[in-house]
Amino acid sequence: TNGEQWRKQRDMLDIGFDNTQVERVFDRMQEAVKRLLTRLNQYPQGEPLNIDTEMTLVTADIIFRTILSADLDDQEAL
Repeated sequence: TNGEQWRKQRDMLDIGFDNTQVERVFDRMQEAVKRLLTRLNQYPQGEPLNIDTEMTLVTADIIFRTILSADLDDQEAL
């Protein structure tokens, strides 16, 4: 979208990115990233990994944790 419609949509989303809102869920985001790092550290050194899958999973985990207040189990996500 562009113009006025874009502005209205942007204004509706801005409140969700306010610093106080992000601070409220930052710990949950960090936990999702820690889980990602744990998974990445399990890959053998020098072996290829599917980063697309890992980034999709961490993004979904962050969304679940911040919006639904529940973490996303690795097996559920696959």
